[in-house]
Amino acid sequence: MLLITLLALQLGLQPMAQDLDSPIHATFLAAEPDHLYVVEREGRVLRLILDDEADPKKVKLNVVLDIRKRINTRGERGLLAIAFPPHAKNHRVLYAHYNDKKGVTHLSRFEIGLHGLNEQILFTQEQPWANHNGGQLCFGPDGALYLGLGDGGAASDPQANGQNQETWLGGILRFDLSADEIKPELWHWGLRNPWRFSFDRKTGDMWIGDVGQNKWEEIDFAAAGEKHINFGWRWREGRHDFNPPNIPRKTEQGPVADNGWRSLLREPVWEYAQGGDPRSCSVTGGFVYRGKKLDLKYQGSYFFGDWASGRVWSGRPEIINGEKIIAATEEHEDLNLGFGLASFAEDARGEIYIINMPEGTILRVISGT
Repeated sequence: MLLITLLALQLGLQPMAQDLDSPIHATFLAAEPDHLYVVEREGRVLRLILDDEADPKKVKLNVVLDIRKRINTRGERGLLAIAFPPHAKNHRVLYAHYNDKKGVTHLSRFEIGLHGLNEQILFTQEQPWANHNGGQLCFGPDGALYLGLGDGGAASDPQANGQNQETWLGGILRFDLSADEIKPELWHWGLRNPWRFSFDRKTGDMWIGDVGQNKWEEIDFAAAGEKHINFGWRWREGRHDFNPPNIPRKTEQGPVADNGWRSLLREPVWEYAQGGDPRSCSVTGGFVYRGKKLDLKYQGSYFFGDWASGRVWSGRPEIINGEKIIAATEEHEDLNLGFGLASFAEDARGEIYIINMPEGTILRVISGT
């Protein structure tokens, strides 16, 4: 009887679509609970019907947006994410995060009409290098649009963008689309490459997967409504010093070294070391589970993984000694698809999906047997 109970708690994967061209992101329209909108890195957005009985090899996806002629995919560039307005009734208006032919980051509003495609460019950002372009784009519980940008690329943040509040690089930006003038606010900073972040649909909390340099990967947390948090890069990598500052402090006896900069930072809620076989070395942030199909033990658990090794974990947020951490972390070997875990996705009902980019597959996380 105990064996049956343990087996019932295992998780598995249900293929929903395959043979896609480098799928990198997916999201939903609340008005269409039986669909996912899938982003291909080359520049297309496809509409996928979530049919449990369909053959994933034969499932048909309709193209709703094709901007391949505008996209640069060199390095870590491409069409990286899309977002629909929270109360949209159809897919005729969407927001997209992409790199143009020159590699410049664009945040654009696309209106898909009967007579063609209209693009309104809301924000652009020059990228010094082809890596660390960030990726995520999503609406928050406050109705604002949030965009994640990396530190500009190369290695070790050579321009020190992570701790420079005069640049948008290395930060998460907030756009109030109801304002007369749409311009970004630097919402959080001190990030190396926040490839994927999400909001807990129940609490409004923000969860960020920030890709590490060469030793540590980290998950960061901001409670609903919290803003202007410094997550530490490049002074810190995970919970470890990387390139700490030397900030003098004036006293009556003269200037002395000040270690008070540590109090300015928010430590990760979880970290893991790079390495292993296959090597883990690039975190992919996921979602807090709020669906109904998985066992109740996973309700409120945060799912995340690693791009390079394909490892997938879940853990429960807890406060221990006054500090928010991810506790009771569990690795799910049956969810590991190997190299290329580009993104997790969430449908309108709160169920979670895994996207493997090189394999071109989208799979739903389900209760196993």
